[in-house]
Amino acid sequence: MTQEEMLDRMPRFAQGTLPPQEAMAIARALKDDARLTEELLFCLRLREVTQSWEIPPPRMAPRPVEVPVSDSLLRGADMLKSALRTVGSSLRLAGKMI
Repeated sequence: MTQEEMLDRMPRFAQGTLPPQEAMAIARALKDDARLTEELLFCLRLREVTQSWEIPPPRMAPRPVEVPVSDSLLRGADMLKSALRTVGSSLRLAGKMI
């Protein structure tokens, strides 16, 4: 296997998808060739970077739980809203008078 063929197969070697004989040939060549080692490191870094770009799948939002609300609770909430509007109006009026 030529050095160019090894360089072409380096990304697959980094991923572990090469056939065993080709992977062993590249592993032996890595011991002797600094250029191949640098290429392997580059492929591994490139793989890490591209994996960091991947967007994780969105998590499903929990479905709202439907809780039965009594009529008296709804009436109480309406009364509270009305009281808060009254307080807000009173504060605005007092602010104008000051």
